[in-house]
Amino acid sequence: MEEILGHLPEPEMFHYFEMLTRIPHPSGHTRQLSDWLVQFAGEQHLACRQDDAGNVVIRKPASRGREKDPVVMMQGHMDMVAASDDASFDFTKDPLRIVTDGRTIRARGTTLGGDDGIAVAMMLAVLADDSLSHPALECVFTTDEEIGMLGAAALDMSDLTASYLLNMDSESEGVITAGCAGGVCAEAAFPAHRTRSSGTKFRITVRGLLGGHSGACIHLNRVNGCRLMAEYLLLAESDVHPSLISLKAGTADNAIPDCADAVISVAIDADEAMKQLRGLAASLMEREKAREPGLQITVEKETASDFASLPPEEVSHFMKAVLALPDGPQVVVGPAGHEFVQTSLNLGILALDEKSLNLTLSVRSSEEEDKNKLRQKITKTVQDAGGTISFSGAYPGWPMKKNSPLQQAAVRVWEQLTGQKPEVVTIHAGLECGIFASKMPGLDIISFGPDMSGVHTPKEELSVESSVRIWHFLRELLQELHA
Repeated sequence: MEEILGHLPEPEMFHYFEMLTRIPHPSGHTRQLSDWLVQFAGEQHLACRQDDAGNVVIRKPASRGREKDPVVMMQGHMDMVAASDDASFDFTKDPLRIVTDGRTIRARGTTLGGDDGIAVAMMLAVLADDSLSHPALECVFTTDEEIGMLGAAALDMSDLTASYLLNMDSESEGVITAGCAGGVCAEAAFPAHRTRSSGTKFRITVRGLLGGHSGACIHLNRVNGCRLMAEYLLLAESDVHPSLISLKAGTADNAIPDCADAVISVAIDADEAMKQLRGLAASLMEREKAREPGLQITVEKETASDFASLPPEEVSHFMKAVLALPDGPQVVVGPAGHEFVQTSLNLGILALDEKSLNLTLSVRSSEEEDKNKLRQKITKTVQDAGGTISFSGAYPGWPMKKNSPLQQAAVRVWEQLTGQKPEVVTIHAGLECGIFASKMPGLDIISFGPDMSGVHTPKEELSVESSVRIWHFLRELLQELHA
């Protein structure tokens, strides 16, 4: 099969990236890629271990003369967020349909998986390149980062000896990340009491929201598709008294939802209901057009039949509970003009099944006390409305290390390559670095990566030129990290 990216600069790196796009690897389904990495290690005659969680550690000895240099760990995650505009696309079976114009790489109709496939590709290219001068390397490929950093949490790090960790799960060139927020995933459920009923069915569809990463984009005041659908259903209650047949909004706790679908039924005149429902859609689109210019809310009539639905009074009650939850930034700190989000909440998934209305939320904070206060607040809101809530996948924050030799080396190399000084920042998004820092005290850590946009959405794009510059930076940094 001819490679689509074969004509790009640094073809070895992009070769491995393209290979990843052919191997299905959405969160929760990374075993095929994990096994392929083990096979790669065998072909390269490199030491390798794979654990029950699917994590893979590949070791490469130091180049000649570099045996006494501190061991360097490179790290990225295998899994990708599965978001698609194409309902027929199966992330567990289908290869991504990548395209490039030479400037960017994207996938037709789906997320690309540049987060964090480009890190995996760069590590593989380093491991395959025997001409590169480097210290002893420990390359760690983790699973299920996007659904709670489950792989990193499960990884036994007792045999890892690295002094430095290069995490490549960042998305802005020229930025060196040196600290991040911690977080936890919350799952709430409200009991659904469906009844057999009849009436006119309508499908409500929300599309075109900007969405984005719930850590990197939470401060941008983007509309949350779950909350917009909840508001729509609540506002519709006064005019058409809808029963709820189905509801699905959002794809992951850590992605700001960019779409939503609901099927409702009404007992009033169908033409009058259509008029009211479309009028409400137009009103919400007009209200949000400044910050969400691509928003489209459509209403279509469907074939009527007998069905089980959530009665109007429960729809109203539960939508009020959804909208009572905090949303977006909760604590913002810092001087004027340099504020940053310290604590936030994102409702990532809202879905109705046969027995319950289910919510999945992402709690983030760089302060443990704030994170606990927010947990208590959403717990009370859910329980007061008759629901239950549980928390899982908690991960620690990563505090910035002062006087870090690794930070200093990275700044020095970037300035030499580009003539510009990089930003050294802490971020609101969660990174696996926090887990590594907690399990390996004293580890000196930075995170970096090439420019990406639209991450966690079908609009995701990876910059080719930026990826090449980060590749050069990684190679130079590995040469710079001497004893």
